[in-house]
Amino acid sequence: MQRKAKTEDSPIKVGCQSVYRADTAVGGNFGAFTTNRPASAMAAAGCETTIIGHCEERNDKAGILAEAGVTDTDAVNRLLNQEIKCAIERGMTVLYCIGEKSEEQDQWQEVLGKQLEIGLKDVDKSKVVIAYEPIWSIGPVKHRQEKTTSLRSHVL
Repeated sequence: MQRKAKTEDSPIKVGCQSVYRADTAVGGNFGAFTTNRPASAMAAAGCETTIIGHCEERNDKAGILAEAGVTDTDAVNRLLNQEIKCAIERGMTVLYCIGEKSEEQDQWQEVLGKQLEIGLKDVDKSKVVIAYEPIWSIGPVKHRQEKTTSLRSHVL
C-alpha cells in the first residue's frame, strides 16, 4: 500500500526543498540518487510543490562546479532548469528563487535576467512562481532596493 504525507481531502499542501535533476524512468534509471530527491519520489510522497534555486542551493552547486574546474557562470542555471523540468513533469509547481549577490548589484538586471532566461528555458511558466531573494540583503538590517517592475518584464 502506497502512503502519502496527507489525505486527499486535506487542505494542507506538502512541498519539498528541491528535486534532483534526473528522475526515475521505467526501463531507465531506477532511482539510485543517494542523498538526492527524485521528483517521482517526492510526488509519490504527496509533494505538490518544490523550491528550486535558493541561494544556498546555488552556492552549493557553484562550489561543486568550481572544484571540478568549471568556470561557466551559466552552468548552475542550466542545472536548475533541469530540476524545474523534472518537477513540472511530475506535476509539481515550482517556487524558483532568483537573486544577486552584493558584488553583482551593479549588474542585477543581467544577473537576474540570465537566471530567468536560462532557468526557465522551455518551461511551462504557468507552473512556476518566482521568488526574488536578493542575497545581498540576507542578514541584519540591509537596505532594500525596488527591482520588481524590471523582473516582471523578464517573466511576462
